Amino acid sequence: MNTIILASLLVLLVSLTEIHGEFIKMCYYSAWAAYRDGDQALKPEDVDAHHCTHLALAYGTIDASGKRVKFPDVFEDMHLPERMNSLRDHNEDLNMVLSVGGWMMDSEAWSNMLRSKENMEEFAKEAVIFLRFHDFDGIDLDWQYPAFRKSTAEDRERFADFMEIMRHAIETEHEPDSKWSLSLSLSVDPSAYRVINSYNLKRLAREVDFFNLKTYDLHGHWDEPMAAVHHSPLTHADSPININTLARSWAEAGVPKNMLVLGIPYYGRSFRLQNPNMTMPGAPALGPGSDGGEGIPVNKICHLIRGGVQEQYIPEQKVPYFVMGDEWVGFDNLRSVREKAMLVASNHLGGVALWTLDQDDHRGVCGEKWSITFEVIHGLGRAEHVDYVAAKQESLRTLINHKIVHTSKEIGYYSDVQNSTMAARKEAELEQLQNDLATLQDQQQKQWMQVQRSATLGGKAIPPLDQPSWKL
Repeated sequence: MNTIILASLLVLLVSLTEIHGEFIKMCYYSAWAAYRDGDQALKPEDVDAHHCTHLALAYGTIDASGKRVKFPDVFEDMHLPERMNSLRDHNEDLNMVLSVGGWMMDSEAWSNMLRSKENMEEFAKEAVIFLRFHDFDGIDLDWQYPAFRKSTAEDRERFADFMEIMRHAIETEHEPDSKWSLSLSLSVDPSAYRVINSYNLKRLAREVDFFNLKTYDLHGHWDEPMAAVHHSPLTHADSPININTLARSWAEAGVPKNMLVLGIPYYGRSFRLQNPNMTMPGAPALGPGSDGGEGIPVNKICHLIRGGVQEQYIPEQKVPYFVMGDEWVGFDNLRSVREKAMLVASNHLGGVALWTLDQDDHRGVCGEKWSITFEVIHGLGRAEHVDYVAAKQESLRTLINHKIVHTSKEIGYYSDVQNSTMAARKEAELEQLQNDLATLQDQQQKQWMQVQRSATLGGKAIPPLDQPSWKL
């Protein structure tokens, strides 16, 4: 069986030579992340701007006319676009993307937009204006799905027509941004069935910058017959429904490999077993588990693992699961996301799409903060982690230097107006900032030496199979 798997892999090997060029790291931030989980919720300001090349706010919608993009009320009530855009203060190269669509937006609005060439042109023109007005750098379209859910079969080709119009609108916008052109991406179901019925790959590939392949939710409680099967297997000897095979099929269909961005889920899918004594992968199931089919975030699963729940590993699929009573949960841990990122790196694919940031252990309650995201970065190669550390360090130094410059100006002002009390106070603040900068530089120098030493030795070791992913 292992021989079959290895023969069918794209190249699941880590190259000893560094991979040149930055991978796309498309990080999705879902609007409900800002108020879910109370004090533990991930606020826009708490996102690490250096983890991502693209930060996508999900989801924008299309109005009933099919001619305009709009924000849900919650976006504006919470000022989410403005708050996310402030992350550019930490990383000026961060691409802010608006993701439009999602499961909750059915096909009616999309079909309305495709109803005529005039509608498509109006939508494309208004979308470009909307994105520039709200300071976005790109748009990610997530229609679930053309030719399904009250969408007719004709919408498959109409969607390709629209993408040509959208690309033209981006390339001919009246006042293009001085930094870069708007990016255009599609989030897609990569299954062969969906490709045949929903996507004209040859036409779409000519218009988009990249595809975000939803290589998760490949199985679930919606399957017939229902069985406890992992929703995001990396490989599989007996089924083509796995990340490696799906990515390879898209490449073989003519889509350039650097346009394929693989989705990595930050959650698990649960099943209620038909027989609690039959717990092997593929065991018959009755329905979703305790999460009701919503998915269980990794930042919840990590507490269970730390508490003693045993991770099981499916060698031929390279993903873990655990069983509690009559509940079976397939999820991704530190090792499995590392191996998925390694597949991207070794095959020179476009990058990774992380769904969603708030489901990582972003507060470090179970151990290292952002543990899943860091494993993805390590999996993409030594250069990716070195670049992350360098950019993060520079950002922190720049922040303190800006404060030093500002405080120096304040000292000059208070000295000019002869306010000695305030001038003395600001001088004390300046001295503290200078001390903080010196301490930070010393800490960063030590960290940098460790990072360089680790990179020279091959980078961080892959998490072992014989130890729990999260420990007390």
